[in-house]
Amino acid sequence: GWVKRSVAVTRDMLERQTTYLTLERLQTTREDQAMWGESRFGQEYDVSTPSGAVAALPKGLVYLLFAPFPWAISGLRQALVLPETLVWYALMPAFVRGLRLALRRHVRSVLPIVVFAVSLTAAYALMQGNVGTAYRQRTQVTMFFFIFMGAGLAERRREQEVKANMIPGSGWPRGR
Repeated sequence: GWVKRSVAVTRDMLERQTTYLTLERLQTTREDQAMWGESRFGQEYDVSTPSGAVAALPKGLVYLLFAPFPWAISGLRQALVLPETLVWYALMPAFVRGLRLALRRHVRSVLPIVVFAVSLTAAYALMQGNVGTAYRQRTQVTMFFFIFMGAGLAERRREQEVKANMIPGSGWPRGR
């Protein structure tokens, strides 16, 4: 009865959903964005094959994570996000510091976050073909990056406090 129908519905739904998760679909999305967008990029890549996806990934990541580039601002919409983009750039060293710290000290705890964030970032990087869409999609991964940026900022502050409490040239902490 209902169990057999439920399994059949679930299997059918799964089969329909997997048709959306293909490289061909990603390529179609990229082409649509490039066609309708005024700030298209990466048109030379065809992500419908694994080798094409690998070739497109570096450029897609750069655009997803760092566009709009200050030197290439065109139009009011891109100019409006320039302050956010500059703050994002300024936080990148903290992200690297925080990610390294987390992976070195807490790899088991942060691994699910890292795997999910890397997967989502790579998927968006492959799917984007328009600067405007890329930086709007970036907001969906920033929350994961902010975790590591916060850890990086906290570690930097801790290091500065330790350094401020040392006797210059001795490597010994100051007495209190």
